[in-house]
Amino acid sequence: MGYKMDICQVAALRIRKMRRIRKMRLEKNMTIDDLAEKCDVSTQTIKLIEAGRRNFKIKTLYTIANSLNVSSDYLIGRIDTPVPESTVVGNLISELTTEEVIYLVSILSRYVEILKKAGTDRNENSSV
Repeated sequence: MGYKMDICQVAALRIRKMRRIRKMRLEKNMTIDDLAEKCDVSTQTIKLIEAGRRNFKIKTLYTIANSLNVSSDYLIGRIDTPVPESTVVGNLISELTTEEVIYLVSILSRYVEILKKAGTDRNENSSV
């Protein structure tokens, strides 16, 4: 048995998508025509999507997300940041040399060990 959304959930999802698509389009200084061209859809399609009066396929969602350089999860409201943190970190790491990545991993490993030890120390002190 699949998960079914009630009419209020569907409406809320539609409103969230429409707001976020329009918001990101405007933040990128794109016109409706610009977004429509990048997505290979009509201007009318983008207008209807932003107005919340048109459903669209997942493929269109991904195309819009890619055109706006945001995550599709953000557009539908599953996450609250336009670009997932893993993408931000990945972009930063991609600018490093192999040696720098190895050094960064060693620093992060030490940092994680310190955090774990601090958590263990905190737990031991709180049980006293």
